[in-house]
Amino acid sequence: MNFKIFGIPVKVDGSFFLLTILLAASGGRELPLLVEWILVVFFSILIHELGHAFMGRLFGLTPNITLYSMGGLTSFGQAKSITPLKEILISLAGPFSGFLFGGIILLLTTLLSNGDLSRPVSITLRDLLWVNFGWGIFNLLPILPLDGGQVVGNLERWVRGKKDGRITYLISFLFAITILLLALYLHTLWIALMAGWFAMSNGSVLIQGVRLRQDQSLQSSLDQAREEFKQNNVEAAAELSRSVFNRAKTDPVKRQALELLIHSLIHAEKFEEAREELNRYQAFFGRNQYLEGSFLYYKGDLEQAVQSLGEAFKTEPAIRTGRMLFMALIETGHFDEALHLCSHPALERVATALYTELQTQANRAGRFDISAKAAQLANE
Repeated sequence: MNFKIFGIPVKVDGSFFLLTILLAASGGRELPLLVEWILVVFFSILIHELGHAFMGRLFGLTPNITLYSMGGLTSFGQAKSITPLKEILISLAGPFSGFLFGGIILLLTTLLSNGDLSRPVSITLRDLLWVNFGWGIFNLLPILPLDGGQVVGNLERWVRGKKDGRITYLISFLFAITILLLALYLHTLWIALMAGWFAMSNGSVLIQGVRLRQDQSLQSSLDQAREEFKQNNVEAAAELSRSVFNRAKTDPVKRQALELLIHSLIHAEKFEEAREELNRYQAFFGRNQYLEGSFLYYKGDLEQAVQSLGEAFKTEPAIRTGRMLFMALIETGHFDEALHLCSHPALERVATALYTELQTQANRAGRFDISAKAAQLANE
């Protein structure tokens, strides 16, 4: 479901209603009160997110609201940079909008307390107070991705001047574990599940951070391996990159090391080892058509290399891929395709050199029409 309110796009995912119904069903509500609960949660979370949205709009941002299984999310389309203080105000605007709305409900409840309220009205007022005050206070806990965690994160960025959020993730993890243990003690299942998820997500970021810092020590070895490869010392490059891969803890470093290892083995003409490492790469990171095309090209399977490199260039038109595809096309006699490739915008910087090379190779192969056309385009 999509609509706009005050000019702000709002998307309601089906998972939002599913979790809301599950929460209500766990409390044993009958159908009329189930509908009441869905409406209470819907409007309360929407007010919360509008608080974020209006504050962001005040700072020149363009808000979008999504209601989904975990509640609500207000995102801002453009990549405009704002100060940590403004980020903090945006984070606090959500729960405090709920508190303001809850205050209005509390005042209304007080005014009507002497009246004869029906059971549905009484339950609705009670639920509105609980969602806006209870959930709002919970949302201010210093746990990412809650608003309280966002506030702590921006305070850390403000004080430390760094965006790694190391202290914030640690605080979030410790608070999440505390809430989890407390929820288990009090037998509150939903809070325990939520706190457990928060603990896992923040804990995994902390572990990843430790691994990244460990892998920083490998960067010099990886740089040395690249230098050995540039100097055509491919045996030394292969040995160094294999050592880095075996010691690395994070995927980015593992990927870089394995790519360099494969290129080194290819240039050392150790094609069986290169194929084994290429299979390992695909098992870890998925198919890499440029690596596969490079392997096939240097191994001499040129027709297959053209196919793989063509797919790689179509997906990511980089100069290195275009150059290798160009050579594979020439060596397989596909001069017309090579001529067409030279005009690709991604190869504009090297187009003159490619046209000149094509002129020479086409002339040797007796394709004088292509040679003449390439010469004309090189001059242009």
